Amino acid sequence: DVKFGRGAFMPTPEAAEELASEMVLLGEGAGRRTVALVTAMDNPLGRTVGNALEVREALDALAGEGDEELLEVSLRVAGEMCRLAGVQADPRQVLRSGAGRETFERMLAAQGGRLDEGLPVAAVQLSVAAEADGYVESIDALEVGLASLELGAGRARKEDRVDPAAGLVIEAPVGARVRAGDPVVVVHARSRELIERVTPRLRKAWRLSDREVSRPPHVLAHVDPNGVTRDR
Repeated sequence: DVKFGRGAFMPTPEAAEELASEMVLLGEGAGRRTVALVTAMDNPLGRTVGNALEVREALDALAGEGDEELLEVSLRVAGEMCRLAGVQADPRQVLRSGAGRETFERMLAAQGGRLDEGLPVAAVQLSVAAEADGYVESIDALEVGLASLELGAGRARKEDRVDPAAGLVIEAPVGARVRAGDPVVVVHARSRELIERVTPRLRKAWRLSDREVSRPPHVLAHVDPNGVTRDR
């Protein structure tokens, strides 16, 4: 899964396709069947950012619930993995059956993890509201990531301490219609001061339009040893 855009290492689809092609050649050269998907990361994928929040969203996805785009990309990747491994399975049907969630829980238990102990929850949860009426045209994934970093969801330096409960829950994704005062994102943090610090950055990340907006596709191309095939 080679991503491009504001929230990714590669800035453009063309650069991501070039990197994906090189990675496929490297994998094939090492004797491994290899394919890559080129996916967009101008807007966040899924509805959450942050450690515990993303784990919770992943658990929902394993139960076949949650954000449609996250499920779409995950199922495309899973389908490619099954095909390369020669496994005759439809990931979508497996997901519906609940087997994905059950398998994850067995893996977790084998490593000493316990879902029944719950996930960390932030002490303070406050929403950031839309400042005008409109449709969400884009969400700057880089600004969202930097805001999460300030909240403690990641590290700027290796010695930084990560707050596993910190992060964001997106209430108004791309394409959503909002009115002034509607929450666009809920911020999870250990203090109100941290939330106030990142609020201007988050307000800047949500760009509104007067016109109805369609959500752009996340998967743009498939790359294998034969070349690049772009999704229509």
